[in-house]
Amino acid sequence: TFSVAVKQRGLRSANVSGTASVKCCGKEGSGLGMITLVTGETDGVHRNKIFVGDQALVLEDVKCHGKLIAKKRKRNKSTQDLTELEEEQEEDKNLCGPIKWLDVHHNYEWLASFEVNQTEKMWISQLEMSKNIGIQLHAIAGLVSLESPTYAAVNALNACVRNKTCYHRVRSEAAIALAKTTGESTNWTGTHLLLNFYRDAFFNPDTFSISDDGKGEVLGMAEQLVSHSTTLAIGLLRDEDGNSPQEATDFLLDLLK
Repeated sequence: TFSVAVKQRGLRSANVSGTASVKCCGKEGSGLGMITLVTGETDGVHRNKIFVGDQALVLEDVKCHGKLIAKKRKRNKSTQDLTELEEEQEEDKNLCGPIKWLDVHHNYEWLASFEVNQTEKMWISQLEMSKNIGIQLHAIAGLVSLESPTYAAVNALNACVRNKTCYHRVRSEAAIALAKTTGESTNWTGTHLLLNFYRDAFFNPDTFSISDDGKGEVLGMAEQLVSHSTTLAIGLLRDEDGNSPQEATDFLLDLLK
């Protein structure tokens, strides 16, 4: 099992109404006051019901379905020095357990907003492993909310933008997120990634053709939407001084010609 903390807040009038609704409903399993916790684990995606009711803070133990798969190592203590042992112990501490990511699923029936706090690695796993569009969008928003994203987050967003099997809305949001996460922590890598992606996908005459002359591929509606979002993302790029990078400005001016 693992422990999950659920905190809710809101207007006092809404809390009173919720309390009355929970008390008036005497049917067990009605779903009133319940939330669905979605867990991405090593053996798949699972849904767990958690009763919140009118409580401000709930600490719930949730059953873990997946199993931790540890990599077996052949150790020879007689020949292995102390430094290698310390490195392996540090790796063991950083091993990700059977829970890869968490999300809250409300079936779009709540008149409320919610947020999930988890590590960058879990947001990346959620984006890469989930096939649900809503959950993928939540993962992208989670990566944007990080104070200091690493190269792993930037690489995950870049892979999502370039993945044509992803839904166009997810790719578009990933492009904008790539611009928003560009900063000092990643040495402004997102600038070059966005420019290179647009040149490869939409600015290369060998890649596609917007005409019907038979040269290249005609852009579909999904690719056009991704193209527009990528252009917007390039316009959102900022350097250390808060200005648009020179290479991004030059690119947009060339695009307008």
